[in-house]
Amino acid sequence: MNKKRVKMILALIIGFALLVFFIYRTGLDAVLLLIKNLNWFYFSIYFLLTALTFVFLAWRWKVIIDCYGKKISFWMLLRQVIAGFGVAYVTPSARLGGDPVKVYMLKKEAGIDYKTGSTSIILDRFVDLAGVSLLGIIGLSMFFYFPSSFLIRMVLGVALFIIVFAVFGVYFRTIYRKGSFSSVFRFFRLHKLKKIGKFVKTLEHIEKQMHFFFVKHRNKLFLACFIYLLYGITMLLEVKFLLLSFGVDLSWFGVILALTTLGAANFLPVPGGIGFLEAGQSGLFFVLVGKESVGFAAALLMRLNALIFTAIGFVIISFFTSGEMKKIKNLEGKIK
Repeated sequence: MNKKRVKMILALIIGFALLVFFIYRTGLDAVLLLIKNLNWFYFSIYFLLTALTFVFLAWRWKVIIDCYGKKISFWMLLRQVIAGFGVAYVTPSARLGGDPVKVYMLKKEAGIDYKTGSTSIILDRFVDLAGVSLLGIIGLSMFFYFPSSFLIRMVLGVALFIIVFAVFGVYFRTIYRKGSFSSVFRFFRLHKLKKIGKFVKTLEHIEKQMHFFFVKHRNKLFLACFIYLLYGITMLLEVKFLLLSFGVDLSWFGVILALTTLGAANFLPVPGGIGFLEAGQSGLFFVLVGKESVGFAAALLMRLNALIFTAIGFVIISFFTSGEMKKIKNLEGKIK
């Protein structure tokens, strides 16, 4: 068993242990809180704001793809974004797990080759990381004015430094044609191996396309960053209305911290951040308002909302796969 699998299993065990612990500790209080106070009007707004975040993600992705002369329907991209989210949510990385699905669907539904599709995903993630860095810096700065241990501040600070360094490193190495990804393989001379050599050539092609986007389409890069800003504001409103839906009117300071905690849980190598989401929100709200049940209730609604869109994503995938099967059967019929 490789180390990666061991780490994933260990993270799952810890996540389930945390989930069971907080269900036992505060689960009943959280459920009663929701039953007594849930406002369906505010929850509906929260749900619609979540849907709006997918619209911004699809729009940002379309801005990038259009730069390569690949015209694709916005609604097709929106379907693919939701499908990718569905797969990502049930895999160990809630942020990256659905990307291969999106690249594959791009190829099959829009005829966009895998290299261009992969480049668009990498560029989209670049913008995402840049935005996460900005929000993370804001969140971290608030932690310094908030009672928290030196260890937590140090870990968050180091993590943010790595992300910011990676974002700027990739950008400048790409515009100066240094090769952000392929150079790593070449440094260790792995490109000499036949199988890895082909992969390195693919990476070099992707890096050339990234250079084209950064240098020739800077206005589109700024537009993509602006769309991320709209996306970030919408996420803040999401959390605000989520809390209002069961009677908690938290300051924007607390909303940003709750969103930062949600983002941190999504980076952990467990499906949907299971256990860690509940633990993070419960601990945060114990500090903010003195009640773990409020944080656990928020986590329950976050998970419910995510599961609804995950289900929608898998419905989209089921229609996509059934369509692919029909094409295969028609092709078999022509061959016969």
